[in-house]
Amino acid sequence: MNYRSLQSKVNRWRKKILVRDNYTCKICGGKNKLEVHHILPFRYFPNHRISLNNGITLCKKCHNKIPRCTKEIVHKVNINLILYCKGNKRDEKKT
Repeated sequence: MNYRSLQSKVNRWRKKILVRDNYTCKICGGKNKLEVHHILPFRYFPNHRISLNNGITLCKKCHNKIPRCTKEIVHKVNINLILYCKGNKRDEKKT
């Protein structure tokens, strides 16, 4: 996929996330200076770059509070944390 094609797809993905989240920061509820955050980092998860489940609307202030991920951090992240950040609920299996 060439750069221009990828950029076009990412721009459409951003718009869909903003619409889905009602142009509202999912952390503070703000509506100014909105950005769309990839939950699974763009760099390390190319298959999820334009997945609607991999995006969340954040204001610039909240987005800046999220630490930059490295590959090592991502592999240590608990899937429940990712689901929590997306606002999804998941039934936990009892062992």
